[in-house]
Parts: sequence; structure tokens; C-alpha cells
Amino acid sequence: MDETGFREYLLKKRRSSSAVEQCVRFSLAFEEYLNQQQPRRTLDDADLQNLQEFLKSDNWRGASINSVLWGVGRYYEFTGNQQMRRAITSLRAERIRQKRSSQKSLRLNAIQGVNPGWLECLSAEGIRDVSALLSRCREPGSLAELAARTGIPPDDLHRLAGLASLTQIVDIKGVRVILLYESGYDSLEKIARADPADMQRKLAETNDRLHILRRHPTLVETTYWVRQAGELLNQSGSAKPG
Repeated sequence: MDETGFREYLLKKRRSSSAVEQCVRFSLAFEEYLNQQQPRRTLDDADLQNLQEFLKSDNWRGASINSVLWGVGRYYEFTGNQQMRRAITSLRAERIRQKRSSQKSLRLNAIQGVNPGWLECLSAEGIRDVSALLSRCREPGSLAELAARTGIPPDDLHRLAGLASLTQIVDIKGVRVILLYESGYDSLEKIARADPADMQRKLAETNDRLHILRRHPTLVETTYWVRQAGELLNQSGSAKPG
């Protein structure tokens, strides 16, 4: 493995030092596993079956499988092996979907920048998480009705519902949801219709202006978000807040 070149690539992508070390560690562990199975076998010789067998081994213990897949996926992004990168992305996406379906809905107080007073008003209505809020705002006119019941200004409630909707996308948590919203991607519909390259450019422009994230989202990430938004819209309960 070209460890030096891989590190330089990750740094150019503005990955944090901890992310760089994680990607290198997992990729080296995968290569060590390959060598144990067949001497002088490299990452460039591996296929998805080799990776799946590696994940069943003890070579990567101490981290989540999704983290391992993310780290190794960055190596194949570096080498330009699109077949392996896409296979890993699909495998990770499937695991995330399975995990998401078994997880509880995100609490509203986990959304960045939400007015604590509004959270108290919503809590009094029995609304404490994303699922409950979106459920109450699904029908036309329901958002205005909820705003009247809680005393929350309609514009503020609309913004909160929009942010909550975006957090249904895996990896869109914390300040990332703010970046998307401030870039004009304030609904799943807009994200699903977006061109990933155009979206990546707009997010980078907004990030340069507002300094929300340490690094700009990549084209791989925006492509993944667009696909996820489309999938969520095909599921029940993902309608635009009314």
C-alpha cells in the first residue's frame, strides 16, 4: 500500500488527523489480513468477498464495521478503483439502513441551534423527537395549526421541521444539517432533485462563506445524500412538512 501517497491524498481532502490515522490503520489491517491469506497479496488485488471475510476476522477489532468500511473505502477512492469503492459504499449503506430502521428517532434537542424554549413548547404537545414532529406536520395546514397551539412563530417552526427532515439522511447531523439548510437544500425533495456535483459546489461556496465545517463535503458524500433523499421520499412518513 502506498501509505505516504494515501496520507497526502487524505490531507488534500482536508480530512482531520484522526480520520487520516483511522483510514490508514484500517487499510493496513485489511492488507495484513490479505497477506495472511496469501503472501504478497495487496489491497489492489482484493475483491468484495475478501473484504467481507476480513470483516468476520479479528484483525479490525476495536472499531465499528461501518467505520472500517468508510476507512477502506477512502483507500479505493484514492487509487481510483471505482468498482471496489462503489461496492463498499453500497455495503455500508445497507448496513446503515438496517441500523437506522432499528434505532429510535433522533431527539429534537440533538439538532444544532434549536431554541430551548421551542423544545419545551413542543414537549408539552408530546413532541420530543424527529419522528413525532414530522408526523404532526405531515398534512397540509398542520404546521400552521401546531404553530398556533405552541406559540412558536410559523417561520421558526417551519425551519425546525425542515432541519428535522434533513436529519433522516445518514451523516446529516450536527452542523452538517445547518450547512445544507443554509445552502438552500431545506427539504428532502430539493436534495433528491439535486445534481450531486452542483450540490457539492454550492455547499463548498456556503462553507467558504460561513465556515460551518472544517472541510467541504465531497462529491461521494453528496451523491450518497441525493440517493438517500430519494429513497426516503419513497417511504411513508417522509412527506414535506405541511
